[in-house]
Amino acid sequence: MKSVLFHVLLLLAALTVLCSTGLAEDGNDLFEYKLLDNDTVMITGYKGSETNLVFPDAIDGHPVTGVSRSFGYNTPSVKNLRIIEIPDTITAIEPGAFFFAEYLTEFHISENHPTMAFSDGVLYNTEKQSIMLFLQSNTAEHFNVPDGIREIEDKAFIRARLVSVSLPASMERIGCESFDQCSFLTDVSLAEGLQSIGADAFDNCDRLKQITIPASVTDIEEAAFTDNRLREIRVAEGNPVFTVSEGALVNTRDGVLIAWPAKSEAESCVVPQGVTRIGRFAFYRSHYLKQITLPDGLLEIGRGAFVSCDHLTAVDLPDSVILLESSAFEGNSDVKRLHISSGLKEIINNFDGIGISELEIPETVVSIENSFKSLKNLQEVIIPGNVERLTGNAFAFCKKLTNITLPAGITDIGCTFIGCDKNLIIRVEPDSVSEQYCRDHQLNYQYISE
Repeated sequence: MKSVLFHVLLLLAALTVLCSTGLAEDGNDLFEYKLLDNDTVMITGYKGSETNLVFPDAIDGHPVTGVSRSFGYNTPSVKNLRIIEIPDTITAIEPGAFFFAEYLTEFHISENHPTMAFSDGVLYNTEKQSIMLFLQSNTAEHFNVPDGIREIEDKAFIRARLVSVSLPASMERIGCESFDQCSFLTDVSLAEGLQSIGADAFDNCDRLKQITIPASVTDIEEAAFTDNRLREIRVAEGNPVFTVSEGALVNTRDGVLIAWPAKSEAESCVVPQGVTRIGRFAFYRSHYLKQITLPDGLLEIGRGAFVSCDHLTAVDLPDSVILLESSAFEGNSDVKRLHISSGLKEIINNFDGIGISELEIPETVVSIENSFKSLKNLQEVIIPGNVERLTGNAFAFCKKLTNITLPAGITDIGCTFIGCDKNLIIRVEPDSVSEQYCRDHQLNYQYISE
């Protein structure tokens, strides 16, 4: 009896899962969906191959109210889509839902739809007074956002072929990744009244050379202007939060350096006092930059902040730095001098490919993970006594590394020496984890006392 009851309960559980996330069973069996807490359905994918797709207004008796951002990933034929029909029940489409529908030309939406309208290749949210999507198939080179629009939603203009765009005074927010990969965009007119610009908003805008931040803007997220060819960033007079210092866009309220124009021909930058954080990807691919002076009091350097600054000659981290995010320094092949902050306890995913021949690691460091890979000039390293973990591929492919000293307290070594010279000598303490590691991996070692 207990066994029968168990199988009944198991069957009920399986049916519950099928209803909460799975394939429809009422004629719309090609749609994947998930059941929301309010007993409505969000479509997450489609298994059919039609070019003209009609979204249902209900699945398994549940009203369809939304399309998930995962729709494109879960729809193998998404690139085939040309026309999509949206029923009145669908009032929410998550950003990026149609990112891969690059040949989509039209939405069919009723005139009485409660929240959406479509016109001239642009999908609007009439309730939020926002632009949801500028179709990638839209061939317009110039676009004036209509008066009254308050927001450009996340990913709205991604991969658009626009050359120029003008925003009205009603505009308040530019969303995250909103103009990402707009590779033809050369002119953006940001009107007074704009308040915020989201992360990665103008990422990969290769032809955008200059941008002016209105006085009304009080919030710009990190990486808003990364991986582009900006030569100059300007801030309108009277802005209470943002300023330009030595070419860099700085949030003076929060002490964050947001961006440096990657195609600026300036060879040096002195980060102003008061900056406590370098934002993520702030100096990304700044090929002209040779010298960076960081202020005392700097606390954090964000992810990818100095990636591929390949002519940077030295990195001197003030001892105030306590956080170095992943890949803050990577691919800096011309760096010949490195001073690591004594405020750091961990070095994780950093300094790969830099050109130093000498390395001094502070005594404060307790963990090194996936850092210092492929240092072509490094020959000798002494790991300080407080280091307990040397994990991932730390020091992997350091071809000229001939000697490295490991402390007795190290407990984890990982794949640290992959690709190093076969004659590398590892200096260890007797009966240590490091000695056993060398034995197990048939690596050359000597005792430190020898």
